[in-house]
Amino acid sequence: MGVTITWGDQSETSLRVIYDAQWTRQSLHNAVLQAVPLLNQSRCLVHILIDQQQGPISAGDFIANTGFLRPLTEHPQVRHIVVVGATAETQALCEDYPSFHDYHFAETLEEGHTLLGELEYLSNLENLQIIGDFFSSSASSG
Repeated sequence: MGVTITWGDQSETSLRVIYDAQWTRQSLHNAVLQAVPLLNQSRCLVHILIDQQQGPISAGDFIANTGFLRPLTEHPQVRHIVVVGATAETQALCEDYPSFHDYHFAETLEEGHTLLGELEYLSNLENLQIIGDFFSSSASSG
């Protein structure tokens, strides 16, 4: 099968990119082409779960092939990116590249969903702080 795309939850707020042991660059490319219209049609911000649990991906392959994922990871509808099942080497290598600083890592899909909930909570707090700061500055200048 290669790489498949599916909604990660019933509310369609997370999109799973699932690698299996037979994944190829072509299957990744085809899956991304299938996923972009789903993001375009989404009415809310969507999280990306890159699920590597079934397909062993070396750190070098992950780094080398992330260009194929850019239409997803850089889509304006995408909020957070979590990589599930990545090797420790992949995680360490991603820390060295600024383009991966927005990637988060979890060992299992359950941990990935928990992490997305925490990231969403923190994002909402940041947004509330920005709104509060705006109204505070408006009130003091008016």
